[in-house]
Amino acid sequence: MKIKFILLLIFLISCGSDSSNPNLNSDIDEEVGEYMEEEYDEELEKELAIKRSSELGCKGFHTHDNSGETIYMPCSTHDEYEQLISEEEDYDDKNEDYEDDEYDEDYEDKENEDYEDEDYEDEDYEDDSEDDSLYDEYGEWDKGSLYYDTSSTTSTGWYIGQGTDREEHVHEGMQTSDGGFIAIGHHWEKEEDPTGFTDMIILKTDSNGNELWQTVIGTPDKFDVGYSVNELSDGYIASGGLYKDGFQKSAIVKLDFNGQIIWQKIFSHNGVGAIRGTEVINNDEIVVTGYKEGDEEGFLFISDGSKGFITKMSTTGEVIWDKDLSAMQGTKVKQTSQGGFVVGSVEWVDVGLNASMHYLDSNGNTLSTKLFGGNNNVQLFDMDITSNDYVVFTGHTTGYQTANWDCIVMLIDDQGNEVWKNIFGNPRGYDPKYILDECYGVRETLDGGFVVTGGTGDHSDYFGTGHPNGTSDDWKVLLSEFDKDGNMTSINVFGGGFDKGNDAGEFIDVTSDGGYIIFSDTDSKGSKGPNNFGFLYIKNP
Repeated sequence: MKIKFILLLIFLISCGSDSSNPNLNSDIDEEVGEYMEEEYDEELEKELAIKRSSELGCKGFHTHDNSGETIYMPCSTHDEYEQLISEEEDYDDKNEDYEDDEYDEDYEDKENEDYEDEDYEDEDYEDDSEDDSLYDEYGEWDKGSLYYDTSSTTSTGWYIGQGTDREEHVHEGMQTSDGGFIAIGHHWEKEEDPTGFTDMIILKTDSNGNELWQTVIGTPDKFDVGYSVNELSDGYIASGGLYKDGFQKSAIVKLDFNGQIIWQKIFSHNGVGAIRGTEVINNDEIVVTGYKEGDEEGFLFISDGSKGFITKMSTTGEVIWDKDLSAMQGTKVKQTSQGGFVVGSVEWVDVGLNASMHYLDSNGNTLSTKLFGGNNNVQLFDMDITSNDYVVFTGHTTGYQTANWDCIVMLIDDQGNEVWKNIFGNPRGYDPKYILDECYGVRETLDGGFVVTGGTGDHSDYFGTGHPNGTSDDWKVLLSEFDKDGNMTSINVFGGGFDKGNDAGEFIDVTSDGGYIIFSDTDSKGSKGPNNFGFLYIKNP
């Protein structure tokens, strides 16, 4: 009980020194006087506070000033601490490390006046009101990072929302050869559509994010969605799922540079399907990957219970070869320097989802398959390939001792072996058990490093009220940079400012000037609908 007594003394001195019992106050002063005569180690006290809060299950610590000494106590409020203390009557029995000697709870008995404070323990938690004191489960928040409000054009770049009067959601995009940008996704068929029916939408902008044209493709009262877009020598390739023969089917559409449809092809496979990734190879030939034989229509992050495929097509949409994958879907596809292909996907294993890599020859035949994640529930959403055929992928995970969904980025060598991984999230420093960090885009940078984008926020009843970075239920675009060895070099969030709507990064491309273009879902930018395609340009300093 020694530790409880010390903490109670400190609490009574700071909060109850005006007690009506003068004898009691006198006794307290005598006890504390002896306590303060001992050598005081502030860093040790802080470390002890960190540990004690963790064991109590509370968040943070608070401090008291006692004759010029800073005393650290667990939990950010008195009430929180007192409640936890009352619920921990058996604390001494469960935590032998805190027990050196027995202490009589009746502190008016002076038999134990020579107690030591060396075992005083608590958790390091600095006041949320200070930017340089934000902590998460991974340690100290990156104080070199900044929270940006990109509501106006700054040296950082610009952020523009584009779309229609309906709710839009972007899924992929790229910088085009003319210096502008193209993005693909879906939007509601109607301004307010409780049915959820959607159309594929492709939107082109100039180099400053100003809309040049948009093309909408879909069948009334059906589910149509766009997932992937790429550039050809004479136009663009858009792919996803379009309605045919009673179901959403895998589909690919060729457009000219003005957004006019040249041709479209809808596959006749069984069940529901969609193309998720495209790769343009020599002479404008096209390789696509996706899923078929599914049973759920509309936009899906992961199509469960379906069958993956990879297909090579000519410039006119004719199938050159078509192969099944052992995965339930193909998510992204990249060509290797040897002419083969790598398909990234996800696979159910006994303990949950794993990221998977499928290595294929130039004719689409599977050579090997590798799984990543083990029992850590790793989901892959995007990947890129380096000049030496290493693959980097991103997604999110609930494993690796995370408190909630966190982002993951992993580098894999040309033999399918993990080189490094980095688990990260919570850039604004909220309570990590409430925060979801979801990453959807990754690219190699011009200097050989990597950049990742996603969204960070929460869907719970916890809102981080009073936090210097606003409420936690406002989602923001997350951007993280890594060097070639997987070390994080920066992490930032972007959005419309505090309490001004939600933003989430869905894809990213590296621009010709070394900057980044993030394609986001945004309801803080643009005025055409409740949610728009966001084009966020980050100038590389």
